[in-house]
Amino acid sequence: MKPAPFRYARPATAAEAVALLASSPGEAKLLAGGQSLVPLLNMRRVRPAVLVDLNGARELERIDPAPDGGLRLGGGSLAHADPAAELPVALLALDATLGLLGPRGMRRVAAAEFFRGLLVTALAEDELLAEVTVPAAPRGWGFVEIARRPGDFALAGVAASLDGRHHARVVGFGVADRPVRLRAAEVVVTAAPRDVATPARAGAAAAADCDPATDVHASAEYRRHLATVLTEDALRQAVGRLGS
Repeated sequence: MKPAPFRYARPATAAEAVALLASSPGEAKLLAGGQSLVPLLNMRRVRPAVLVDLNGARELERIDPAPDGGLRLGGGSLAHADPAAELPVALLALDATLGLLGPRGMRRVAAAEFFRGLLVTALAEDELLAEVTVPAAPRGWGFVEIARRPGDFALAGVAASLDGRHHARVVGFGVADRPVRLRAAEVVVTAAPRDVATPARAGAAAAADCDPATDVHASAEYRRHLATVLTEDALRQAVGRLGS
């Protein structure tokens, strides 16, 4: 299939892109890479009146150092909010902040507040994701996922981060309609971060915060099981790096 007819615009700045969104409320779609949007256009699952190509807004293509030792990045596929994607879970595990640009200027939201459901974010109809500020990574971190084939979206995955003060963030993806903090597992880790039995105990606790879907790729029960196994693996990686 081919897309339904639409008007194409290629603004030169982010401000021009915001103006286009504001002039066509609810009828415009933003194009960055197109890997997520173009298939939806071709299947006519989305039918925008205006397609706003962000590739002309060079200010969004940047990687700059942040004052605290982290990075400030231009926006991208995060706005699609696929619950099986890897970047959203990384931002939540690192406690990143996202800058949303609209007619009233920039507003910043935590990653935990940005992802609100299946393909749903905190973006208003007249806003675009302009920047992401990622703090410096902690010394202890782990990341594990399971996919049917290399390059496929994950059936499930877990990211974990531990700092020297024994603060833990454990985040699952593919186990709910958005990346989710596995808080029961975090409690276990925070209580005894260096106990050799902690990763296994935390893995057993992880399923309490999962609400996976059943689809053609995997059952909810299997995804919940993966969350327990992958939490243990990710934490073993994080503890190993923290102690090295």
